[in-house]
Amino acid sequence: SFTDHDSQAAAREQTMEARTEAGLYRQGGVIFCGDSFFDPAFWTDFENDYAGKNAALIGIGGSRADEWPVFIERLLYPYAPSAVVLNLGTNDLASSEGAQTVIFELQALFEELHKALPSAQVCWYNIVPRGDTSALDTTMPVVNAAIAEWAQGKDWFTLLDVNPLYYNESGEVNWSLFKSDRLHPQLTTYDDLYITLLEQAGIV
Repeated sequence: SFTDHDSQAAAREQTMEARTEAGLYRQGGVIFCGDSFFDPAFWTDFENDYAGKNAALIGIGGSRADEWPVFIERLLYPYAPSAVVLNLGTNDLASSEGAQTVIFELQALFEELHKALPSAQVCWYNIVPRGDTSALDTTMPVVNAAIAEWAQGKDWFTLLDVNPLYYNESGEVNWSLFKSDRLHPQLTTYDDLYITLLEQAGIV
């Protein structure tokens, strides 16, 4: 799933069709998409976390912001979500894309989502540290700050500021929040950080 993103998109499309037919997702729900943080292979207890709620998880491991403008036409538009919750940007930076390129790609994606789904709330968790590369050390703060500034005054966009929660009081990364790969969140981290921030933003 980290290389063949097109086939994974097709699989997620089948997932959405099946969930809709089974009544597990209805128009006006919340769709979680983006990279491996929201891939069912990593958020394995999503169905328990959102049991009985109108939500779907369709992230694609390894995917980047520049790929999702194509994916959203198949995976989001037909399902008219009330909110789109994204985790994207880390793979772009880890592949040595410059900060300004990633900023542009993220903003373009957010704007495209808003244009196509004007009544939907677009939510984005900002980029967090990762232990498998130092490529994000200088670029991650630049991207996060730029998107925070860009988001000002946009009532259709919600910035979910998860990044500071990954650091302890001394400013060091709290690696216990990650799995052993120091890249993906522990299941408890989804509960403690991701779900909590989303609830605080009023997206249930």
